[in-house]
Amino acid sequence: MTLAPGDLALVRHGWFARFGHWLKSLFGPPRLPDEITVRRIDSPFSFETPALSDGFAFTVSIRLHWSATGRSDVSLLHDTIDVHREGIRWHLSDIVRRIARQYGPHLPHEAEAEINRQIKGARLFHEYDAVQLECVAYSRVGSALPVVGLQQEIWRERLARVESHEAAKVDIDRMRELRRLWRDLLAEGIDDWIAPYAVRLAEDPRNVAQTVQEMFAHRRQEAERLLTLVREIMTTQQSTNVYEFVVSSETVLRNTLTMMGIPVPDPDPESLFSGR
Repeated sequence: MTLAPGDLALVRHGWFARFGHWLKSLFGPPRLPDEITVRRIDSPFSFETPALSDGFAFTVSIRLHWSATGRSDVSLLHDTIDVHREGIRWHLSDIVRRIARQYGPHLPHEAEAEINRQIKGARLFHEYDAVQLECVAYSRVGSALPVVGLQQEIWRERLARVESHEAAKVDIDRMRELRRLWRDLLAEGIDDWIAPYAVRLAEDPRNVAQTVQEMFAHRRQEAERLLTLVREIMTTQQSTNVYEFVVSSETVLRNTLTMMGIPVPDPDPESLFSGR
């Protein structure tokens, strides 16, 4: 096969291009490794920092979350985190100290909220040996032990008052229930002359015979009082209008019999005592 001069030139150009690519693969820049990321969470570190007026101190605990990204091996990324740990801790301690001094020792929750707001908003981004480093901090703030003791005493008194209030409410509800029950009991026996004896036997049922004897003695006494009353009325009839005498006598007798528990029949509608 015979090649034309133009075709021969194209073949030579293709061969030289392939040869150039081969040389570049041998002596060109090395291929970079893939980018990797490691993440670590440190154990919390703790310290004390002054509260407002420096009379008491807050106890602060900070936990650091690390992220290191780069085109290197894992050990280098971990070494980068270790190199910066101490500096970050001191930096955060300074920030916390400045913020904590703005809050009273009894307000750790407010100090904690503000500290977290500021240190989370100030994330660390740092390039170190082609490694991108990021650190996020989370804080916990507590009161000093002397302040905790004072707060415990205050809460003991407060809880005692709350418990006393709740106990009083229970006692009042129980008294209301007992009052209702006693009222019902007394209302049931107010027109029943036997009720006192029934209550006595309900409290102590051992002396039934004695209670019955006293009940009949009481009934006999009331009957004698009724007869005495009738005699007194009869002795005064001569000086009393007959109509008034009859009405007053009937009223007294009716009320007396009702008090003694003896049924009283209703008067005839045409009677003088029908209520008209």
